[in-house]
Amino acid sequence: MKRSKASVLICFFLFAWQTYVSAAFYWEQKADFGGGIRDIGVGFSIGTKGYAGTGRAPAGSTDIWEYDPTTNVWTQMAPYPGSGRYGMVGFSIGHKGYVGLGWSGAGGGGNQYRDFWEYNPITNTWTRMADFGGSARYSAISFVIDTKGYVGTGYSPLTNDLWAYDQPSNTWSQKANMPGSIRQAAVGFAIGQKGYVGTGYNTGAHYNDFYEYDVANNSWTVKPNVPGMTRRGAVSFTLGNYGYVGMGYNDTTYLTDFYQYDPINSQWSTVASIGGIPRYGSLAFAIGNEGFVGTGSFFGVNNPIRTSDFWRFGVCGDSLSSGINEIDISSAEVYISASYSPSKNIVIRYDLKNNNNVQFHVYDLLGKEIISFPLNEDVHEISFPVTLSRGLYLFSANNSTQVLSKGKIEIK
Repeated sequence: MKRSKASVLICFFLFAWQTYVSAAFYWEQKADFGGGIRDIGVGFSIGTKGYAGTGRAPAGSTDIWEYDPTTNVWTQMAPYPGSGRYGMVGFSIGHKGYVGLGWSGAGGGGNQYRDFWEYNPITNTWTRMADFGGSARYSAISFVIDTKGYVGTGYSPLTNDLWAYDQPSNTWSQKANMPGSIRQAAVGFAIGQKGYVGTGYNTGAHYNDFYEYDVANNSWTVKPNVPGMTRRGAVSFTLGNYGYVGMGYNDTTYLTDFYQYDPINSQWSTVASIGGIPRYGSLAFAIGNEGFVGTGSFFGVNNPIRTSDFWRFGVCGDSLSSGINEIDISSAEVYISASYSPSKNIVIRYDLKNNNNVQFHVYDLLGKEIISFPLNEDVHEISFPVTLSRGLYLFSANNSTQVLSKGKIEIK
């Protein structure tokens, strides 16, 4: 188990590349993922608990962890029985979880898999089910409608097929292919009796197109594109009657932005960007009316810097965790997230993006400097001891010519 970290509340983020952000939503930082740093892992939820694991850390992993949102604690569970891998799919039907597919090593060839396993949280055991109906693959999408899990797209090589897993009969059946380009690393989610798939990647081309799958008619309909940049390796989840898509990467930019999809009006709205670093290859799941997103990587696909931070998504005004909270506003020049820990340390996670001689400053609301210290560009997280009273403080990161980032730290 990992000890809970300080709660982080972000009701809005304002980045230089965004034009509008809704203040109705927030991200609250929770205890880091129990298995440590990684990307391209898998996540799903059963009842009131979340489950996450596998992934690249940097080799393929098999560990599975249970997250309890009421205690903010991670507990290690029985490992995934297959080989260590990443780029898997995971979902739940009823009181069981299902995980499978993926790849190990450098990907491709015999490193792809189609085995499929059922997880029972009551007995903490895994049972092998019928192998995936399509070809072995990784970076596929999945969503669930009633007692069927739907899996499709991915690299096997690249494809746009869709398959349905029927839980009662433990069988797979092929459905209508998704329209548009064949792809991998897309997102999928379900709202009611409809499935939704979009974004992704195909050999140098990134997408933001978006499609609705009608189970009753086994047919697809083109919907409005996901806003913002084209991307791959984004995450998605469903809360109530809305879907949420965000983050990812497009070979030039790592993203933090998030969008809400309203299927009734077929419209997208901008919501709060996730805290911490921009990233791709994160894992996500939903519990009740809350979304949870964590891990991932940035700063290069070949030699990425992976993270273990974990975040809760909700609506401002709902029940928040007590503790020490932070709001930060970052520029597009550097990535900085600052918080104040219960052990009376300012904790800073950052990527200076090759900026040199950067100094970090903390001020009170009258402009008096409380503390100042340099940030080493070769380090991405530091903790600095300082005693602060309850209240609101301002921070900035400057080099010799300009302010690179600024924000607020609120201690409650």
